[in-house]
Amino acid sequence: MAGCDPLPPAAGVVLDVFEHGESDLIAVIFTRERGRLAAIAKGAKKSRRRFVNKLEPFTSLELLLSPSRRSTLFRLDGAEIISSRPGLRFDHRRYAAASLVCELVIHWTREADPAPELFHLLGWTLDQMDNGDISWILPVFLVRLIDLTGHRPLLDACAVCGAAASGPMRMSHAHHGVVCRRCDPQGSGGTVLNAGEIRTIRELADAPPGRTGRIRIGAKSRRAITETMIRYSTWLLQKEPASWKAAAEIFPS
Repeated sequence: MAGCDPLPPAAGVVLDVFEHGESDLIAVIFTRERGRLAAIAKGAKKSRRRFVNKLEPFTSLELLLSPSRRSTLFRLDGAEIISSRPGLRFDHRRYAAASLVCELVIHWTREADPAPELFHLLGWTLDQMDNGDISWILPVFLVRLIDLTGHRPLLDACAVCGAAASGPMRMSHAHHGVVCRRCDPQGSGGTVLNAGEIRTIRELADAPPGRTGRIRIGAKSRRAITETMIRYSTWLLQKEPASWKAAAEIFPS
């Protein structure tokens, strides 16, 4: 693969890895400096030194990359582990939740489009999931993701009539916000949220990741908020994340 001069070292998180040919691996990586990219690690399947235990999903790396003159595929010349987060790979519930997070980052980002705030959110989320309460962290991530991508739903009032959001309201994807019972008497199929859950979503959207720990979310509300954000994301993208079915099992029925 014809390439250009190597780039300065870059920080990145491995989102996905798949085989290419007999000896190579291609990693999908979200970097702070260059956004999402794909990089080929030549001989990585047989290497016992350069890439051993490094090209694993959820791992943060310092990357040595070289661009190609012929395609958008980078060449991965080397990598050093910043954080391996082993807990995410050896616990099936944590693995499912982290897989959902990484899949959504792939869906919501474009190649060569840096998003520093989302990069920070991704790293913080995976760090917390490595040894924290994933049923609390997942709704926090989803609310912040939707907000950072510019799709914060209207939550202060009914998106149709403007009535204050003071009681149970249904999330309407078509109206990009909650609607009251008067404006949606038949039920549009969205998740019903109580006043506390609506308030919690607003608080999570406004708070930086490092300060969300003060926001308490009950077990029932965690599931309701997560399902609301997943359904809204699915409607916006017209694609349900494949890893959602497994991740949904972290919440008690």
